[in-house]
Amino acid sequence: MTTPYPVLDILLSCPVTFGLLAALCAICYYLNDRWVEPERVGFSYLRVVQFREWWRAASSAVSHYSLAHLIFNGAALYSVGLELEPALGTIIRRNTMALSYGELNAGVLVLGSLLHVGVVWALGWCGRGDSLRQATSVGYSGVLFGTMTAHAFGLAGGVPEKLVLLGQVSIPMWASPLISLGIVHLVVPNACFLGHISGILAGGLLAGTSAVWVPPLVVWGLLGLAAGAMLLSFLRPRQPQWHAMVGAAATWDSESAHSGAALPSPQFTHI
Repeated sequence: MTTPYPVLDILLSCPVTFGLLAALCAICYYLNDRWVEPERVGFSYLRVVQFREWWRAASSAVSHYSLAHLIFNGAALYSVGLELEPALGTIIRRNTMALSYGELNAGVLVLGSLLHVGVVWALGWCGRGDSLRQATSVGYSGVLFGTMTAHAFGLAGGVPEKLVLLGQVSIPMWASPLISLGIVHLVVPNACFLGHISGILAGGLLAGTSAVWVPPLVVWGLLGLAAGAMLLSFLRPRQPQWHAMVGAAATWDSESAHSGAALPSPQFTHI
């Protein structure tokens, strides 16, 4: 379906992409206007695992605090979304062997969060990773790295030669996740490396397993369970067990797991 207005055609062909862009901008304005502290919405291993605040996987992904962080993620979302969403389909799959664009974003968000938590748990089991357990992160970068990786793996059918950011900068598609990762860590030195790598791994896993057809009902059933768990954890919060945090200080790093940047916040130390 086409209209006499090319801009409207683009908007109608990529509703998820432009809906996410609008939501990210609105949430960024709200968080800064209302002085909402990053620790109230950010992704933190301690909060997610110990207090079971699973909703933070979603709230952290859509939260941004700096204009530079929002612009970079918005540019990447626009560039990748304009190519992937029309090819994969918004919600209904264009290709039954590949996830739709909506399924891909939601899948990377959930799987990337699980990988992030799993790596931190494994490091903790080995006696390492204390700083990662205490770090909090925000931003949509992790999900974007995942969708870039899926695109580079040819999820939309064939591997494109390059990715064009805002119609100006062209980078090889196969290297776009790693190049973008390097740019982010140059622009935002305190970016969450583990969060971004988790997103890349999640995108690669989803693209790699797309050769095995999974019924949409199964995919949306699993995503529905994840969304229900996040909502339930928000509506019925678990009371903090401060005695279990003896010796642990909840410091806050920057940039998310799916994510990108966060602002530093206070430390909470059991006395």
